[in-house]
Amino acid sequence: MSYMERAAKAGGLKKLLEQAKEQGPHGREDTLEKIFHMPLFDLVGLRVEKAEGGHCELSFGLSKEATREGEMMHGGITMFVLDNAASMAVMTLNNGVSQSTLELKVNFLSPVSHPPFKVQGDVIKY
Repeated sequence: MSYMERAAKAGGLKKLLEQAKEQGPHGREDTLEKIFHMPLFDLVGLRVEKAEGGHCELSFGLSKEATREGEMMHGGITMFVLDNAASMAVMTLNNGVSQSTLELKVNFLSPVSHPPFKVQGDVIKY
């Protein structure tokens, strides 16, 4: 059974995360990695550091596969990471097992080129 199927059976992702918390810190970390992991995470080197209570923290470096000319982060990768931080923060609060991004806007003000990077997503209205 996949983690999303387990979340649906448990009554939502929030409840599945609560159950994992009861297993202690390692149980929660393992569950976070399994719930939110996708192959692109490996390519980018993205790691879920924290996800609970409407808050999510991700960390990553600057992999060769995620850079463009000039050794800076590709804008699409930046958007991917930001989208995941926001959606994971929402998923810790909702009773569903997933959601869709309706809109995502980023103003690129300077190159992203000096790792390590940390991204934080916070729900500000629920």
